[in-house]
This record gives sequence, C-alpha cells and structure tokens, in this order.
Amino acid sequence: MRLVFVHHSTGQNWLADGNGGLGLALRDGNYYVSDTNYGWGPDAIGDRTDIGHWYDWFLGPSRDTYTAALYDQSGQNCSYSRMASNPDPTGENEVVVFKSCFPNSGLRGNPSDPVPPIGSNPLRSQACGSQYHTVANAKGIYIALLDYFATQSDRLFVVIAAPPLSDSTWAANARAFNQWLVNDWLDSYETGNVLVFDFYNVLTSNGGDPDTNDLGSANGNHHRWWNGAVQHKTDGGGNTLAYPTGDDHPSQAGNLKATAEFVPLLNDAYAAFIEEEPEPEPEPEPEMSVSNVQPSTAPNNGSVSMNIAGQGFDEGAQVVLERSGQGDIEATGEAVAYTQGLVCYVDLTGAALGTWDVTVRNPDGESATGVGALTVTKAYFSTWYLAEGSSDWGFETYVTIQNPSAQASTAAVTYMTPSGPTQRPDVWLPANSQTVINPRNDIGTADFSTRVVCKEGRTIAVDRRMMWTGQGALSPEGHCSVGVTAPARTWYMPEGSSKWGFETWLLIQNPNTQDAYCTVTYMVEGGEPVPVNHVVPANSRSSFGMVDDIGSADASIMVTSSVPVIPERAMYRNGRREGHDSTGTTTPAVDCYLAEGSVGWGFTTYVLVQNPHDTVTDVTLTFMTPQDSTQTSFQMPPNSRRTVNVNQESPSMNVPDFSTHAHGSQSIITERAMYWDAGAGEACHDSIGMANRHMKFFLPDGETANGHETWTLVQNPNDVPVTVRVTYMTPDGLGSPQFDSEVPANSRVTFNMADHLPGGRAAVMVESLTAGGRIMCERAMYWNSRGAGTDTIGGFDD
Repeated sequence: MRLVFVHHSTGQNWLADGNGGLGLALRDGNYYVSDTNYGWGPDAIGDRTDIGHWYDWFLGPSRDTYTAALYDQSGQNCSYSRMASNPDPTGENEVVVFKSCFPNSGLRGNPSDPVPPIGSNPLRSQACGSQYHTVANAKGIYIALLDYFATQSDRLFVVIAAPPLSDSTWAANARAFNQWLVNDWLDSYETGNVLVFDFYNVLTSNGGDPDTNDLGSANGNHHRWWNGAVQHKTDGGGNTLAYPTGDDHPSQAGNLKATAEFVPLLNDAYAAFIEEEPEPEPEPEPEMSVSNVQPSTAPNNGSVSMNIAGQGFDEGAQVVLERSGQGDIEATGEAVAYTQGLVCYVDLTGAALGTWDVTVRNPDGESATGVGALTVTKAYFSTWYLAEGSSDWGFETYVTIQNPSAQASTAAVTYMTPSGPTQRPDVWLPANSQTVINPRNDIGTADFSTRVVCKEGRTIAVDRRMMWTGQGALSPEGHCSVGVTAPARTWYMPEGSSKWGFETWLLIQNPNTQDAYCTVTYMVEGGEPVPVNHVVPANSRSSFGMVDDIGSADASIMVTSSVPVIPERAMYRNGRREGHDSTGTTTPAVDCYLAEGSVGWGFTTYVLVQNPHDTVTDVTLTFMTPQDSTQTSFQMPPNSRRTVNVNQESPSMNVPDFSTHAHGSQSIITERAMYWDAGAGEACHDSIGMANRHMKFFLPDGETANGHETWTLVQNPNDVPVTVRVTYMTPDGLGSPQFDSEVPANSRVTFNMADHLPGGRAAVMVESLTAGGRIMCERAMYWNSRGAGTDTIGGFDD
C-alpha cells in the first residue's frame, strides 16, 4: 500500500536508516513510503506543518490543490530505504501520516478553556509561535479536521502527536492535549479511518539516559501493542523530552523506540481499516534471515540498544553475539519483535574488539546469522560508579582513583546522598598515578554513592575501601569493590545470606533523573525464587535488607530495573566483626573466572554459583594451581544458587593457592568468598567472577605501609605460559617500580607489592605481553596482622 508522510526534521531523523529506522520498518511492512518536507508542494505548503497549518492543508480555500498533490506524491524528500518500485504507480496514497514538530508542544492557555468553532478559531493558518497557539484552539483545529476526514473514507489518516520539549513551562498543557487527542477526540467519530500515535508520550521516558530507551519494559511511558491489546501508558515518566540531543530533536534511542511501538499499531489500524480477512491458505513462511544491524559499531563499555532487521523472527526470539575464540554474549532481557525486525539490549562490557556475528534464534531452534554485522570498538573507561559508601554508622570510606595514562588528568566527583547529589572540587590526577580521597572531608557524615568522571575522557579506574570496627571486636575490618563503568537494567549477584548470623544489604544507586522501579528476585538455595519490588528515587541510593525481604535464607540476587542502575551487595556477620562486599555482573557467561582462592594458610574458600535460567544447568568447577588442577561437577535446578566449600570438595590439592574456572552447559554467574581467623576473630573478603579475559588490568588501591599487605593474583587460563608486566603506580607517578614475570599455563601466580615497594602506596597495572594471552587479575589486601582484609577485581583495557 502507498503511504505519504508529512514532516520536517524530526520526521526526517525518524525515517532515516541510521537513526530511527522508520523507513526500513515501513518498507519491510509492505508500505511504499513517500514524504514531504520543507519547500514541497503548491505554494511551498510543505514549509507549514504546525497545528494551525493543518487548516490550510485540509480545510482552507486551497485544500483541493494541496490534497491532490499530497495524495499523488510519490517522491522522496529525505534519505531512507523504501520499496524498489511503486506497487501502484497510477494510484494514490492510501495512508496519510502527518506530524507537527516539537515547538508545537508549547501550547499555552488552559486545558479547560472553551473550544471555539472553526469559523472563529484564531489559530487557523497560524504558526506555533502565535499567541493563539493554545490547547483549546488546537482542539478546535483537530475537531474540524474530522469533517474532512469523514469525506475521505477510502484513506487512513494517521496523526502523529508533536514530540515533547525539554522545557517544562508548558509541559502539563502538552500532556493534557495529547491525552485528549488519544482518548477523547475520536469518541463520536464513526468513519473509522483515523489513527492517533502518541509520539509525545513515547518520548517522555527512557532507559536511564538519552541514548538508552525503555522499549520492552513493563514500566515507562508507551503507546504500543502489549499483551494482545493497545496500551497507552502515561504514568511511568515525565512530561518533557527524555531523549535530548543538545536540542529537542529526539535521539536515535528514542526514535528506535517510537518505530518499534508505532508500526504494529499502524498495521493493526490498517488491517481494521480495510476490513482485512485472513487468507484461506497462508503464504509460506519467509526464510529466516538477518539483513541489517543498527548500530553496526559500538564501544565495549556498556549496554547498547540493537535494532536487527530481517525476516522470519518469532516472538520469544533470542539474540546472541558470536566470535571465534570468545564466549558468546547473550542479549539481556527479552528481544522485542516488530514487523520483520526486533530490538534488544546487548551488554558489550569487556567484549573483544573486532567483528562479531549476530545470531537470532527462534524458540523452535531455527536461526539466522548476520556475519560480521557488529564491530566492537575500544571504549575509554572515563566514568565510574560506586553504589556503596558511608561515613556514618562507624564507617570510614576511601575512594581511590588510578590514572594509568602518561598524561595528567582531572576527575569530577559527585556524591549521591539521600538528600540529593553533591559535587566536590575537581581532583587532579598526575600521570601514571594513584590518588585517594576521603568523602567525609567533602560531605561530612552521610550514606552515599559516588560517580567519578575523567573530564578529559581518558581511561581511569576507581575503587572504594570501607573500614569499621565491630562492637567489642579485637580488630578493625574492611571491605572494598571496584566500581562499574555503566549502569544497566539487569544485574546478578550469586552470594547472599540472612542465615548463619549474616546480615545482607542490597545497595542500589540510581544515577537517573527519574525513579527506578526495581524487581529484586532472590534465588533461594533449596527453595523457590522470591521476587520483591522496590523503588529507588532519582539521583540517589537506597539500601534494602535481605532479611526484611525474604526472612532467613541463603540466596543469590537478580535485580531488574525500569531504568539502568548500579547495585552492590554488602554482608556482615558476628556483630559486624567481619564483612565483605561486591558489585554484581550484567552478563551471565558459559565460562567464568576467579583469580583468587586458597585452602591453605587458615583460609576457607567458598565458590557461589547462580543459575539464572528456567532450565537445569550442568556446572564444572576447575581449580587451577601451578602444578595441577582438580575438578568438581554438579547439576543446578532452574533459578537457583549453589554453595561449594572448596576445602571440602577438593582437599587433596597439592598447592593450597588456586584460581577457579567455572563452566556451565548454559550461562552462569560466579562469586567467591574467603574466611579466616588470624587470632583476632574471623575476617573475610569476596569478589564477583569475571566472564571475559583481558590484556591489561588496573587495580587502584594498594598499600604496604602501616602494616598493610597487598597481593596481586594473576590467573592464566591459557594452555601456554604468558609473560606479564606489573607496574606499581605511586601517588605522584614518580619512581614507579616495574617488573616482568612468567605465569605458567592454566595456573595462577601471586605477587607481593612489598617485594618491590616496601612502606608505600601504589595502584597496580598488570599487562600481558604475550600475543593473545588474555588473563584475569584480582588484588587482595590485609592489615592489622590479617585481622582485616579486602579483595576485588580491577578495571581492564584491551
């Protein structure tokens, strides 16, 4: 069928293949698309697309001239893909889509003002800058349009609501007008040839930032086909543009969301309009294929919204990125299908650089692959988030920033507190250095999350150490965690317990300008999953106690959120004599790695495994030492967690220190906790496992003064030895020790900072010098004669 779209620049972006992809989606839906733009048509009527101008197009004295040209229009006035040939070259456009641009959302007046009849409506022929551009006058224009549309019963007219403004001055009026347009305007109209798409509403909620949409989320604002019916949901966002781009043209993410929500509504309306009957014998299913992937390039530092065009995709299709020599990357959440395409989120954090195949797999096992359809590029890790932090309740917190660049840099630091965000003065970072700040000096006594941004856009690394002394404890204790470089909507944390004297706290940082609606699913060991809903206010952090949510239990945690967030999990025991903390991971993987581990020196090591799937998963743990390796295997029920005491499972290891390689029959998540007692009471530390190996690691904290020990654990999971270079980066970046060492195949080696830097402080950088010899690293620290200790993975660079 033939379709003409009346628009200006926002519509042009929406149509474009490299932006909103609306042209592609309409083409693949069998629409032959033409359009009008600036300067088009008789009297250059294409220049005038404000609400008041629709009177000229469809009701004014030149209406017949303008509409004749519109219905006959078959050309393109901007760039987008369309059908190769006009299916009806002698016919007219059956579908007329028209849209005003975002300034039209600046409607003045009051929604309750009386609506004037068209004969006395002062908005006729007026631009949106007119004093008469009010809610009531706009209603009058649209009411009058129905008289004309009723005479054109052989055409479908599609009204696209004007997109929102970033300015909130008239936002409530825009919301009220578009609510009226969707819900009330057509109440008494019986011809059935008019569709309204609330483009405005769709663009008023996002997935956490202007470049991440909330397509497919149960939360947010939407106008879509959802659960077998049309859903117009307006209670999940604001009234202003959630996808700004420096001005009020929506971003690509917003346009992609609009495409995926609009086209199914258009298809449904067109089928109803022509009273389409099902074919007596359906056409054969098209052969499944992937024809286009947008974006075609993306950096490896977070989630990307991916639009995959093709055919033969079924509801429930899964998306997987594949590359030889690398673990598969599965799309997070469920892919959302639309006409001959689908949209999904893929977390590329740490993904290997270069081309990846994009495979779409239907529930029945049929699949199609876009070979080399996505190129992963190097990301600069210049922004870091730390969900946990407190200078209250007896805690002392230190944030450590590593600048591994040969150039000095500057860091902007923002604390997100219960009372709102606070920014401290910028921090100077010398080249190749370590810098430590104490948030207490900036914000006093408070609970907080932290965001650190390198203002020059260079790669930095950030972690956080917290220290306290439990009531009556013989020693202080501490825990730490590396930050994360991007928020996400789904996170996994295998460890967690509110039994055995533990208290477990889930900290969720929401760096967005809108509230986060989170579902926390506790995957109870030996029990059924328990979902709990929580809300985290905008630009803040909230803490949730596991015992308050599920009582006494051992459980892994999965967090899903309406907007991207950053969670951490802190655990304490024995009156807070001991405690550990870790961030989560966004990407389950078939292979996971844990560099640290020991069954000697008084340590007890536990490996926690989480199965996030609805089906059984087989798991094998390989414990790697310089001399040999041992294995243990088990089967995990759906949506469950398993605790493995390595001291009991593999007591015969010849060497006490080991790394762990976890392999699942499908993707899993791992974590490792270690406990010991050096005479001052039990202490502990913990770390999340990593899914990807890397060529370079950054470990910001490190100290050998004042009784501190710092150990760097390097795991080589390759079948050949690798040579690594270790650099200790001092606070001023001067006199930094550096040395090379070999790590045998399928083993781990431990480096003591005191051997090269006694009595000082330094961040650690570990580089693999062996081509293709990707490694894993952690850093363990102890003090007060091992009465306290911490451990964490680091940042990385490929």
